[in-house]
Amino acid sequence: MVTVTKKEFKGWKNCVSLSNGNVEMIITTDVGPRIISYTCGGGENHFKVFDETAGTSGADEWVPYGGHRVWHAPEDKPRSYQPDNAECVYEIKDNGVIVMSTEEKTLLSKGFEITMDEGGVVTVNNVIKNNGMFDVELSIWALSQFAHGGLLVVPNSSLDTGLIANRAVSLWPYSKMNDRRVYFGDKFITVVPDKKKTPAFKFGSTVDDGYACYFNHNQLVAKKFEYFYDVEYPNFGCNFESYTNEDFIEIESLTPLFTLEAGEVAVHTEKWAIADNIKCPERADEKTIERHCKEILKKF
Repeated sequence: MVTVTKKEFKGWKNCVSLSNGNVEMIITTDVGPRIISYTCGGGENHFKVFDETAGTSGADEWVPYGGHRVWHAPEDKPRSYQPDNAECVYEIKDNGVIVMSTEEKTLLSKGFEITMDEGGVVTVNNVIKNNGMFDVELSIWALSQFAHGGLLVVPNSSLDTGLIANRAVSLWPYSKMNDRRVYFGDKFITVVPDKKKTPAFKFGSTVDDGYACYFNHNQLVAKKFEYFYDVEYPNFGCNFESYTNEDFIEIESLTPLFTLEAGEVAVHTEKWAIADNIKCPERADEKTIERHCKEILKKF
């Protein structure tokens, strides 16, 4: 049975908790919205939460609270950094919640429609609505900031395209190709985040298998998302991106670029699952990584 309750979390008084008794997800409604906590078996939060901004609201600038949020790509200032520090509109459902807020300047509403099944698998519909008078070109961009201490695993494409390239890997200007945190393997790209103050690293890739995993806290988190062929994605064709610095590591999925017409609503769906009692493998141990990934993907 899935329970949906109101609760306080780190100073935010009006959060919503979804739980099947083992897996719990907590969503803010005072700001954001953010999916601010994701736990299994009463264990540690898989998401990064910034202690200095936890429980706060009302700021005039965009605030990095942590957790999972919805943005619209391509990234740009000020477009991507619109404040979301005010109270959200939300509706509690039998096994989930809808939480939305509207950007004052762009008139784009962003948020989630989230449901959890009895097995603890979560469906996160990342929603954007265009409340303005004009069409907007964008990609729905779902970003999750995970806590340090783990191993990010991203599958390489196995599609046989013959003499034509079968994947893209994009790097940002500040990213070094020989960054010691990153391992480019045969089947997977893996990243070990580091708390040392080193330059940030961001990469994007074509993930046509449509998932990414993160080993941490003796558990494994999987996020599943759809990949579309023969369409244009941001940043040289990336439907997946990851950014890491001394504070967190991100798992980001994106839709193709499209035109969101005035009054239109668009949805980007992710499915999330957690497996417990999973030891983090070595970053180059692709056999073990593949075995654990195949097992957790059965949950979907």
